[in-house]
Amino acid sequence: MKIGVDIDGVLIDFEERLRVRASLFDFNELKNDKILKNCYWVQDRYGWGEKEWGAFSEKYLVQLTKESHFKPCAVEVLNMLKKEGHELVVISTRGTEYEEMVTVVQNMINNHDLHFDKIYWKLSNKIETCKNEKVDIMIDDNPTICENLSKEGIKTLYFRNIYGDKLKENEFLEEVHDWGEIYRKINL
Repeated sequence: MKIGVDIDGVLIDFEERLRVRASLFDFNELKNDKILKNCYWVQDRYGWGEKEWGAFSEKYLVQLTKESHFKPCAVEVLNMLKKEGHELVVISTRGTEYEEMVTVVQNMINNHDLHFDKIYWKLSNKIETCKNEKVDIMIDDNPTICENLSKEGIKTLYFRNIYGDKLKENEFLEEVHDWGEIYRKINL
């Protein structure tokens, strides 16, 4: 089976760190005391425009990448899947902001002896890549991408975080919350 794996919010805890740092930045540096919206994107959550997002991203995105860790048991599960004969493909938008964000994660992967068959960085269209790669299952945390993948008939495991929308599950879309659930879903 060919398994597509997103990076942020799936393989590493970058998304959680981003949300906490964004909340602190918004309150302490931008002096914004608006009521928070429950949104997937921090820009929408705080009503940021390009100026605010630019200031935040320049100051914190690379730093947050360097502080990130693998999600619990992600390395173990990926190594088990690889040992079982599955093909693993990274399919990520990571690196569209800063090239160093790719380098840091690539070093994390190398230092933990993770082996992916292919790695795609800086993607603008994950669906096209999943189709071209003939991915059997894609694991992602972006609700819009997950819905669109499932509409295209691509089996999708939606790694839902607390800000991700609840999606209606179907034969191509299932919600998961950790790597234990992912392993079980793949091997059922």
